[in-house]
Amino acid sequence: VQSWAAIEEGKDPLIDLKQFKDSWVFVGVWAPGLMDQRITPLDSHGRGVDIHAAVLDNLLNNRFIRRWGNRASLLTAAPFFIILIFGVIYSRQIPQQIIAALVSFAGFIGTGILLARVGIWVDLFFPLLLLGAALAAAMAYQYFLEGHRSRFLRQAFQHYVSPAVID
Repeated sequence: VQSWAAIEEGKDPLIDLKQFKDSWVFVGVWAPGLMDQRITPLDSHGRGVDIHAAVLDNLLNNRFIRRWGNRASLLTAAPFFIILIFGVIYSRQIPQQIIAALVSFAGFIGTGILLARVGIWVDLFFPLLLLGAALAAAMAYQYFLEGHRSRFLRQAFQHYVSPAVID
């Protein structure tokens, strides 16, 4: 900026302008009083000129975040739905059910993070919400299935064994 001002006054610049040939130059000032603070996901006090530089970098290098639609997000979550449902329904012990739930939730979140690193944004909220609903449904189904089995065994043995033994 000082070199530009010197040229405008007819003086020699402080920095040789050949250094800026074929370059993009952003000039920005930053101080709290200048009100050029911009909130970004990474910084609550970011500089506006940094945002402009990042936009130019994305345009020049064709690096954009691509958003997967809801259908692709649900298809990405499908294997984790299967792990969750089968893990909860076919395991009789609570620790195994918890492990199946943790594996499915962590696996889907990890997949979302890995895809974000290559520039693909996967919507996590609704698939995770559906995973939670699937977990509740699978646990309710398994609970009622166990209740049905228990009632069947009670009815089958109530004529042959005392109630204390059945309990």
